[in-house]
Amino acid sequence: MKHKIFKSTDTNVSKFVFEKEGTDTEKAIAVEAVLMDNNILAAGEHGIRQLEKIAKIGCKVDFNQGLDARLIVANPEFPKLLSKIKWLNPVRLACDSQPMMPIVEKAAGLLRGAGLKPHRLFAYVLLTDLQGSLDRINFLKELDIMPFAQPYRDFTPKQVIPQWQIDMARWCNDKAILGTCDFKNYNPRKGFYCREYFNS
Repeated sequence: MKHKIFKSTDTNVSKFVFEKEGTDTEKAIAVEAVLMDNNILAAGEHGIRQLEKIAKIGCKVDFNQGLDARLIVANPEFPKLLSKIKWLNPVRLACDSQPMMPIVEKAAGLLRGAGLKPHRLFAYVLLTDLQGSLDRINFLKELDIMPFAQPYRDFTPKQVIPQWQIDMARWCNDKAILGTCDFKNYNPRKGFYCREYFNS
């Protein structure tokens, strides 16, 4: 099995999934490919053509970043095409703010309505404020979308990540804990429950 890593902004992403046979024919071969960005959805007709080719040749792909749910909702062709593609990993979305919640919900409904299996959805959650971040994680759980929490980083040398973000990410990203324990009842350290964050 061949495995390629490339950017979706390349002129023709499908060039990685063909091999020559003789001098005048091309034979499609199944490969695995990782798209290093999500710009294929913003590429208009070019993006649609690339998704059609990927689906047609049976190439298994992984979009390395979250797909823009707003673009999935805006273009009725995207849910249909994305549901036809073979995925290396769950389809990644992003729910980084409260206004994105209804958009992610609609995108998930469109993808599932087009045939994507429910368990194939995943969403990044940027941890920004305590209650809002928890609300988004619980919202995604209710939609049967796998959340993945990421503490906010400003990439400055002196940044100190708040302890609540570290604890929330550990709670959310451990699926065994997430499925059996509410964040407020999570006990990351002896003598401390995360409900105390909400009392300060």
